[in-house]
Amino acid sequence: MMTTEDLAAMLEPHLARSPLLLGCEVWTLRSRWQPLPHLGPGVWMKRDDELSFSVSGSKFRKLISLSQSLRAGGSKHWLSWGSQRSAFLLALMQEARAQQAALELFLLRSTPWREQGTDQLFRLWLDGLRIHWMSRAEWPDVARQVARYAEEQPPPEGEWAIIPEGGDCAEALPGALTLAWEIVVQEERLGIRLDEVCLEAGTGLTAQALICGLGYLGRQLAVEVLLCAGDEAGFAEGLNLQRERCERLFGEAPAWLPPFRCHRPPTARSYGAVNQQVWSGLTGFACATGCLLDPLYGAKLHLWYRARPGRPGQSLWIHGGGGLSVLGYPRIPLPPPAS
Repeated sequence: MMTTEDLAAMLEPHLARSPLLLGCEVWTLRSRWQPLPHLGPGVWMKRDDELSFSVSGSKFRKLISLSQSLRAGGSKHWLSWGSQRSAFLLALMQEARAQQAALELFLLRSTPWREQGTDQLFRLWLDGLRIHWMSRAEWPDVARQVARYAEEQPPPEGEWAIIPEGGDCAEALPGALTLAWEIVVQEERLGIRLDEVCLEAGTGLTAQALICGLGYLGRQLAVEVLLCAGDEAGFAEGLNLQRERCERLFGEAPAWLPPFRCHRPPTARSYGAVNQQVWSGLTGFACATGCLLDPLYGAKLHLWYRARPGRPGQSLWIHGGGGLSVLGYPRIPLPPPAS
């Protein structure tokens, strides 16, 4: 098993020259813990939402190492794909502008962009961006279509840098692994010994990297994963892929993994679904904590946590961010004011 110093030394070459950390010490990038007394003693929330304003914390961690790899690779022509309102693509668009790279996107067409909310953020960086729209029927074949396009339409100079949906690639893994390192370091600093850590998952890379990172460190705590997209079989397959990537990147995979369980949201289970129960949980949490959750991920984690039986003694949530997505709804159903 590794110490935190060992893990830091292993990750540092993949992070130290990141454009997102220019002028910063790599290991000063940390998010605080906030107690959640309304959910009981010993419940904490790690505020990764505070790592960046316009990029959610889980995406920001992935981009730390991915942006370094993209800059080192030298390509000024990037290809990626995802949903029309993908938070990762919003982050990638910003990084492409910062690195003066041309970005082309294959997007799953949904409802038209609106002149409000986070749709306006997408449109800030759309000027000069080439978009290939795809229908839902075409979408299962998108990765193959991107690969075919890259082969048949080479860029004016150099080669394409192809970034998979959600940044699920080996280059993003070192940044995602910083979460496990940080949790264990902060446990020691705060004098807290966690029993579990809870987080939601979309593509799953952040949660899978957390499990691998805790495995490297030999940290025995339960990982509870709320699947807001995908299923348990797909998550397990992704975890095996991350272990293989760890071995290719660092010469060794974690020999042991902490116990983990996958769960489904208690309501609005379809990806992207939101209902009155989600809004009620979101507004109640904001009133109790002063913290804004997003309706697609964090608010569902809150509802699941409140409904679960038999909570352990010391519990940490990962609040990955995304609260700006609340602004994408034309009207937020608020509870009536107190009399």
